[in-house]
Amino acid sequence: MNRIVEWFKAEYTARYGGVNCAEIVKDDMRTKMARCPTIAMEDLQKLKETLAENNYEFGNPTRSG
Repeated sequence: MNRIVEWFKAEYTARYGGVNCAEIVKDDMRTKMARCPTIAMEDLQKLKETLAENNYEFGNPTRSG
């Protein structure tokens, strides 16, 4: 989990200047609609990658391999 948190902080602070909603979307609904779905998809992809690196299959509560 720490690896995901550190990645999130590094990725979105560099891109948007911070990690909380106010920093990312700047209180602009159009910005929110443009950025939030992308962020959610990127986060899911990173989570899947991290799980795979640790021999877990996404969506499967038991260890694979």
